[in-house]
Amino acid sequence: MVLFDTDVCLSLLSGNRKILQQFGALMEEICIPAPCVEELYLAAEQSAHQEANGKAVEKFLATVRVLHPDAETYRLAARIRNRLDRRGRAASQTDVLVFSLSRVFSARLVTLHAGRYRFT
Repeated sequence: MVLFDTDVCLSLLSGNRKILQQFGALMEEICIPAPCVEELYLAAEQSAHQEANGKAVEKFLATVRVLHPDAETYRLAARIRNRLDRRGRAASQTDVLVFSLSRVFSARLVTLHAGRYRFT
């Protein structure tokens, strides 16, 4: 299972063929985290071409599986956030949840910003 972060989805939607070349053969394994759905629609809403980009998001979502957090995912996210809080480190709740989804579902997290997911 391959889990695309929002930045990868947006790059793909903007026509980045390199991502298709790298992962095209794995399209059946590609998932996106549920929080990414809202971020994709937000990007479309904030764009100059809201309607066209919104349709592109819908078309893309029809081709991938959306991975939703379960209780185990939330439990892991809580542990990570607690550990970060104790160390005085800040992290986005969404990033912690996406990272937790990748761990619980044994998915390879693909992102253009790996540094955001260094919680350990």
